[in-house]
Parts: sequence; structure tokens; C-alpha cells
Amino acid sequence: MTDAKCRELTNLVKLRALSEFVPGEPLTSAESGLIASLPAKIASLNEERRKKERETERLKDLSTGSTYKMRDVTHETLSFSNVPLVTAHAGEELAIQVWENDVFESDLRGNGWVTLTRSVLDDGELRVRMGPHVDYVELRFRPALPQDE
Repeated sequence: MTDAKCRELTNLVKLRALSEFVPGEPLTSAESGLIASLPAKIASLNEERRKKERETERLKDLSTGSTYKMRDVTHETLSFSNVPLVTAHAGEELAIQVWENDVFESDLRGNGWVTLTRSVLDDGELRVRMGPHVDYVELRFRPALPQDE
């Protein structure tokens, strides 16, 4: 069957289905009122969704951080910036990931999880093992400043 005949047959099937449509009873005043109220409810829900999305982004910004890398002359060690990333407390679990940024697709090169303890925070640093592509990531901690709280 040719494409034109397929389109014609599909159109005829749709027309047949529409011709067999039988309208029901008229809407009650309550049903009409409900339908009339839907656009305002939809607008309110959309605004609520936008507020939740903004709050989600705000919380994500507070709980995640990333650094830029600089490769040293041996091409074996990466030195990351000394910029504080997130405020962390004892008992919190951190996910640490190392990504390779590519033009076409970024690749996850290392992944580690650690639960912070008071002793880790007091020591001020921790090495997180990553696997075959990244030996470890060294994290440094400092006491929170008043503006960080």
C-alpha cells in the first residue's frame, strides 16, 4: 500500500470513529462550575511547582559544589581549587565524584561515598578511594566561619 493510501485509510478510520460519537447528557451547573475553575487551579499549581523548583535548586546549591582542575607537569596529579564547596557536619554522608568533561559526553571517572565523623572533621583532611581511573581524592575540612552557618 502506498503512503498516500495509508494516510487516506487512517483519515477514514478517524472520521468513522468521530461519526459514531454520541454526546452524553448536558453538564450540570456544578460540573460547568468545576470546568470553569480549572484554569485558575492549573495556574495556581504551576506557580506552586515553580516555587518548589526554585527551592530545590537553592537547596541543591547549598549541598553540592564543584571545583575546576589544573593538571600538573607529570600529568598524574590533579590539583583542585582551594575554594570552600559546602558546609558539612558530623554524621552527614558525602558523595564525591570525579568527572571528565568532554565535548560530546562527560564521563564519570571516580565515585566515592564517605560518612563524616567528628574525628575526620577534627583531623581536617580525608582521602577517599575512587577506583581504577582515580586513585583517591583528598578532602580538606576547616571549622565553619560565622557567615558559613
